[in-house]
Amino acid sequence: MARKAGYDDEIDLKKLFLKYLARWYIFAACLVVAIIAAFMFNTLSEPVYRVKSMVLISEEGRPSPVMPEITGLMQRESWHNQRAILQSHTLVSKAIENMDSDVDVSYYAIERRPGFSLRNEIYTDSPFRVVWDKNSQQPFGESFRVEILGSGRFSIEGSGGSSLFSENNEYEFGYHFNGNGYSFRLELRGEYNDNNFRGDTYEFVIHDEMSLLNDYMENLDIEPMGRDYSIVEVFFQATNRQRAFDFVNSLTSTYLQQNLEEKNQTAVNTEDFINSELEKVTASLEETEVILQNYREKHQVMEVDLIATHLFEELKELDREYSIEQVKREYYDLLVDYVHDDVEFSEVFGPSALGIEDPLLNNLLIELSNLYNERARLLLTTTKSTPSVQIVEEKIRQSKATLKENIQSLQSASDIMVNNLSRRIEQNEERINRLPQTERDMIKIQRLFSLNEATYNFLMEKRAEAGIAKASNIPDHKIIDPARPDPMDNEGIVSPRPVLNYAIAIGLGLILPLIFLVLREFLNTRITDKDEVTSAVDFPVVGLLPHHKELKHAKEPKPVIFDQKRMPLVEALRSLRSNLQFYSPKKQSKLIAITSTRGQEGKTSTAVNLAASIAMLDRKVIYIDADMRKPSVSLNGDIWRDRGLSNYLAGQFEMEDIISQSSENKNFYMISSGTIPPNAAELMERDEMDRLLENLGTFEYILIDTPPVGLVSDAQHILSKADVILYILRHGYSRHTDLEFLNEYSENTGLKNIVIAINAVKSPTRYGYGYGYGYGVGVGK
Repeated sequence: MARKAGYDDEIDLKKLFLKYLARWYIFAACLVVAIIAAFMFNTLSEPVYRVKSMVLISEEGRPSPVMPEITGLMQRESWHNQRAILQSHTLVSKAIENMDSDVDVSYYAIERRPGFSLRNEIYTDSPFRVVWDKNSQQPFGESFRVEILGSGRFSIEGSGGSSLFSENNEYEFGYHFNGNGYSFRLELRGEYNDNNFRGDTYEFVIHDEMSLLNDYMENLDIEPMGRDYSIVEVFFQATNRQRAFDFVNSLTSTYLQQNLEEKNQTAVNTEDFINSELEKVTASLEETEVILQNYREKHQVMEVDLIATHLFEELKELDREYSIEQVKREYYDLLVDYVHDDVEFSEVFGPSALGIEDPLLNNLLIELSNLYNERARLLLTTTKSTPSVQIVEEKIRQSKATLKENIQSLQSASDIMVNNLSRRIEQNEERINRLPQTERDMIKIQRLFSLNEATYNFLMEKRAEAGIAKASNIPDHKIIDPARPDPMDNEGIVSPRPVLNYAIAIGLGLILPLIFLVLREFLNTRITDKDEVTSAVDFPVVGLLPHHKELKHAKEPKPVIFDQKRMPLVEALRSLRSNLQFYSPKKQSKLIAITSTRGQEGKTSTAVNLAASIAMLDRKVIYIDADMRKPSVSLNGDIWRDRGLSNYLAGQFEMEDIISQSSENKNFYMISSGTIPPNAAELMERDEMDRLLENLGTFEYILIDTPPVGLVSDAQHILSKADVILYILRHGYSRHTDLEFLNEYSENTGLKNIVIAINAVKSPTRYGYGYGYGYGVGVGK
């Protein structure tokens, strides 16, 4: 589309503001609807509370003062691992179980208001509690409405329309509902008197374990306090603030308890191993003690001589070393069983608990414990088939292979030590065999007793160390802040937020209609503004004609301004009339051709009323309806439809026979189109048309209503002779493509004496000066 040279593309904000201000009623309606919606949402929505707790996450386990490698098995853990643990199904499920109140039933208070009712969760403040059979089928998720009748009675109805309840629907508290998938009863809480709640209505919902767990996990969020902090913030949302407090406190305390139990598991395993060994040693020690006592009494032998004593002490030390090495050997066998049975090494106690100092063995056990912990963390969010888990599995296999080789080396070394001690013991036994029989027997009995006593003392010492380690364990993590409202300034209420909702409603009430108007204008292909015309063509806009109801509903175009001389249309026509005076001002008879792109643009109505407006100036004017394909105007009845321009051009009548004079104004004359001809274009180009225009030179103004140039070519001959071509566009009807057509039409025909009038402008917002010096009605520039 050709654009007018020098047109400014900048957006006129003032103009846009005035344009949208004219649609104030749309904004007002949207604002009212949005505010009402916000009010209903704030009133009907059940409050949602959010609470927060802060937990310090220790990045590594605290070392045990007795057995540092036991806690050394706890690998440095990132907060991401702890976050996964806090959000795990296992921990959340335990936290729900540990809550003081039963949360598998939700209780709600119903407040009736005109037209609607409000429902608020009351948690443990219900005057009754629901006791249901967890081993039978239940109506999970179905809500039951209960009305307190007083005197220990109530009525109940279910949302599922169950036939479980009787027709009178009145029951005593304690009545057992059983059947059709129901098995529960309602019991009054001891601290409540139901007469104080007479007429009150409540609801309750029984939850199954999985849906309850999913609901709690969906409303749980764990976030780090900051990048450089080892503190996590535990957030939880619920429709009851106390329930949110209870759950968050239960979750954090369960988390710490689980951490402590995991730390104590190593010490427990150590004690179990030592206790099993002690059972065997204790029985043997008691038996040998009895034998020793009996032998002394029978043979009256209390002590042996110096040589025998020396041999006994040496053999006693060898036996002690031998028994300790045997215990270590059993520990190696236990590790082999762990490797073969694929047991998680986080439960294996440290080798120093039995006096084994081997750095390589300690490191391998720590590495395996870390790998098992990592695999457990990954399995919280993935499956065994995922690549990351498979990589960890491969590392576990490799570490086990290395550990197995190390254990085999330690077993070989232990076997060498045992064999060496056995050989030395045998040598001492040979020397003892040379002693007298009484002393020899006494040494054997004392030796057995001392061996059991040494083993017993060794095991008791290690068990005491394990007990001290267990008693000194504390959780690695710490609760910094128990559950509290978040945000504090709003008592933890996060929904609804009345002020925010009203602000959003007002914003949407203004933005949505604005978006609608902008999109409508953007997608609109029709002409709605004067600037759209002046920016697209080089022809001036000489008039803006307001929309007029009488013209819209009239059966045929007619001069309406004779009856309504003070209406806006009259003022607009005066402006248009004044502007047209500046074209060919020296000619005594002006020929003005009126045309348009297509029909329904108001071309004929504009032409008729413009002619009437000129006649009101006491100027002699004649209006010619040259649109012979679609005749529409007649001043004096149907008789003139058969005596008009087409009949004259066909030679059927003379000029005097086709001219009619208006009865409303003596200066207003008209030639109707006449009979519809089959060759309208050829008639318009006949010499008779030129002779008619020449003979009408006595009129000061000749207005010719031509056919639309966008549909037919009938008007070409007349347009070429016109002093001014008035091109009619209709506001909200003519398209932007019509302006492209006008540019192309002017270029192809060479017609440059074109001026434009925009018809049926709706709701003009202001009066202003139009093109030239006339006073007109318009919108925009």
